[in-house]
Amino acid sequence: MKTMCMFFIAAMFSIIIAGCISTDPEPIIYGNNNCDYCKMTIVDRSFGAELVTTKGKKFKFDSIECLAAFEITGTIDKTNILSMWVTDAANPESFINTRHASFIFSKDIRSPMSVGLIAYKSKQTADSLAASSLSGTIVNWEQLTKIVTLAWFNNK
Repeated sequence: MKTMCMFFIAAMFSIIIAGCISTDPEPIIYGNNNCDYCKMTIVDRSFGAELVTTKGKKFKFDSIECLAAFEITGTIDKTNILSMWVTDAANPESFINTRHASFIFSKDIRSPMSVGLIAYKSKQTADSLAASSLSGTIVNWEQLTKIVTLAWFNNK
C-alpha cells in the first residue's frame, strides 16, 4: 500500500512538472540574444524565429533561413521538435507558427542571412507584397527549406 501511494505521488508530481513546461515561444531580447545556428546577435525585429522542443527548450534564430538550416541539418531530431515560430514582419512583436505563416522569397528582401525570406501572418498582405513591392514568390515551409538547402548546402 505504501509503495502504491508513493507511486501515485510521483506520478502526480510528474504531471504537474510536465504541465509547467511552456510550449509557446518566448520573446527574443534583440541586441542581446544570439542565434542558435549562426551565433550572430539577433538585432532585426522583422526576421527573428524560434524552435520549441518537446521538452520545452527554446532555440532562437536571427532569421528564417537559420531556423530552416537548424532543422535541415538535424541539429535537433525532428521527433523532438514541438513547434517552430517566425516573426510576423507586419507585427514584429508577435510570432506565427510556421504551419500558418505566409512566406515570401525575393531577391529584394534584405534578410539577415541574405537568402531573401520574410513571413507574414496575413496571407492577403503576403500576396499583395509579393506581387508588388517585393517582386517575390509565396512559398510554403517545404519549398523554403529547399531554397535554403540550395543556397547554403548544395555546394558541398
